[in-house]
Amino acid sequence: MSKTLLVLIGLVLLALLFAVLAVVDYVRSRHAGRRRAPAARSARPPGRPEPPGPPSGS
Repeated sequence: MSKTLLVLIGLVLLALLFAVLAVVDYVRSRHAGRRRAPAARSARPPGRPEPPGPPSGS
C-alpha cells in the first residue's frame, strides 16, 4: 500500500472517532438535561456530599 493511502485511512479513522465521541457526548448531555438524576448508576446516594478520602481521626 502506498503511504498516502495509509495517511488517508488514518485521517478517516480519526474523524470517525471524533464523530462518535461528539455523538456520545451530545446524547449524554441531552439525557442529563431530560432526567433529574443523571448519576443513578453510581453507588453514592444522591443526597450526600462526596465521600472523604483518608480517615482523618485515626
